[in-house]
Amino acid sequence: MTTDPLSHLTALAGFLDKKAARRWRARATTKAGWPSLSATFAHAFDPLTVFRIDCAKWTADRVRAELRAWGAPETVCCIGGGFEEDDTFMPLDEAVDAVFGYLAGQVISCIPGQLAYYESGEQGVRMILRR
Repeated sequence: MTTDPLSHLTALAGFLDKKAARRWRARATTKAGWPSLSATFAHAFDPLTVFRIDCAKWTADRVRAELRAWGAPETVCCIGGGFEEDDTFMPLDEAVDAVFGYLAGQVISCIPGQLAYYESGEQGVRMILRR
């Protein structure tokens, strides 16, 4: 598992379309990068990386199960609003509980650039991102 928060932040570019990914990589050079980039992240996904979640049918338990099925480790990097400290590493179960349903624009980076969970600040926008 990668324990460098900056590598997780930078690797989020892998889930974006090519133009947004170039901008992301140019700006995501510090831990402070997330707040200025979160609007870009929320609206520039590469559609091939997005697995949208039906909010009416999915629970936090199902999100955890799906992430584990796709190879998520037990410790993940949490990025974005709502965490006591940005770029916090915590157990997957705690991370999903901290994010699920709070609408604060948060990412759980499981495998940098390969697997993440995104909970938007917009009602009903949840997705698993994978390459």
